[in-house]
Order: sequence, then structure tokens, then C-alpha cells
Amino acid sequence: MRNIALMLLVLLVAFAIARITGASAECAGKVGIASLFCFTALGHFAKPAEMLEMLPAWLPARRLIVIAGGGIELAFGIGILMPATSHAAAIAMIVFLFAVAPLNVYSACHRVRFGGHSAGPRYLLVRLPLQASIIAWVWWFGLHI
Repeated sequence: MRNIALMLLVLLVAFAIARITGASAECAGKVGIASLFCFTALGHFAKPAEMLEMLPAWLPARRLIVIAGGGIELAFGIGILMPATSHAAAIAMIVFLFAVAPLNVYSACHRVRFGGHSAGPRYLLVRLPLQASIIAWVWWFGLHI
């Protein structure tokens, strides 16, 4: 559960700092989600072996998928901040978050020892609502406002 707390901390602290320094709610929301995606991208590069466990063994090119996933998350984090790509990045983020949700289910059911998944299926009681909240955040600040 430490991982979830850290993710929320990154999101909310970045949002708060942006607001305190005078950014609009829309801009601060984008800074928050950009910070979160850049933070989670780091896990793909810093701990790829641990992240490999989150993917089913039958999946080909697992290491490439992990590294590519980090690159995609990094691109989303940058893209949401650029006016020319912000809207497309927000849509892509939402699609991505829906697409990776089954990996969290797989990881929890197999008690992967990374990101809190070792807690088993009960971890999903926290993780899936967090995923839905992040989707709502991206929709609100990236598409709605």
C-alpha cells in the first residue's frame, strides 16, 4: 500500500505546488498527472525485473514491453503539458489506464512482489478505485476544463 500512498503524494503535492505558485486549476491538474506519469515511468527503467513479474510469462518480449511502457508513460507526462498535444495525450492516457488495469488484476491474483500486489486480490479494493480516480482526474483536467 506504500506504493499507492506514494503515487497519491506525487500527484497531490505537484498539484498543490502548481496552485500555490499561481497556476490555474487546469494547469495544476495537468502538472499533477504529468508528475504521476513521469514518476511511474521511472519504475519501468529503475526496476524492470520487478515489473516483468507483472506480465504473464507467456507474453513475448516482456522486457521490451516494460521499457516501452515506461517510455509511453513518460511521453504522456510530457504530452499532457504541451498545448498542442494535451487533448490527445489525455485521451491516450485514459485508454492506457483502462488497458493496463487487467495487469493489476493479474499481478494481485498472482501476488507479485512489486507495487503492493503481494497483498493479493484485496489490494484491488484500493488499486482499482485509485485507477478509476486517476482516469477521472485525467478526464477532468485534461478534457473537461
